[in-house]
Amino acid sequence: MSCAMLAGALVGAQVGLEGIPRRFITGLRDAQRCLALPAELEQWAVRQENALTQDGVEGYGRSV
Repeated sequence: MSCAMLAGALVGAQVGLEGIPRRFITGLRDAQRCLALPAELEQWAVRQENALTQDGVEGYGRSV
């Protein structure tokens, strides 16, 4: 089971939420919460990037 979970996480990171078939998501327990998590993670990442930029760490974590 852990290999399948890791594979799913890696593919999901690569293709994004839009690349995951809806039937995989709707079959989950607490699917609405699972759908909210990527948006929360994105908001957190933006806040972190903004904080780093304000601290003078331009381009941190980006491929240039």
